[in-house]
Amino acid sequence: MACIWLLTLIVADAYTPFPTPVSIFLILSLPILSLPILQGVYYHQRFQTYRKRSYQIVEIAEDRVCFLMGTLRETREIRVVLYRWLHKVRESRRVLMLYLHPTLVYLIPKANFKAEELAKFRELLRSHKEHQSSN
Repeated sequence: MACIWLLTLIVADAYTPFPTPVSIFLILSLPILSLPILQGVYYHQRFQTYRKRSYQIVEIAEDRVCFLMGTLRETREIRVVLYRWLHKVRESRRVLMLYLHPTLVYLIPKANFKAEELAKFRELLRSHKEHQSSN
């Protein structure tokens, strides 16, 4: 609403025979005032692009985690991560982060886990880490 009001002022001031300091200020400040809108559009487009490429399904097995892109009927891509490949595992309040390399990470949202499933997965990761350190 404020942008429409500002645009109306600029157009109204543009038709005055002598530009006033206010109209010059409004004309010069319009690009700066439009930056938050342009930034929002840019990040929305990046989000939509990433969303199309993200892995939506995670299958957890005894020796690996499979990340599936696509739907249950049509899988477009599968990434398999063996537990022995993991560089480190971190956990935040909302996600589990599986690092294959310091700069390559797979995120698993914890919201999709039931409490007992999450505990079982943590134990599975812990046992593989202990097995890996003993070798």
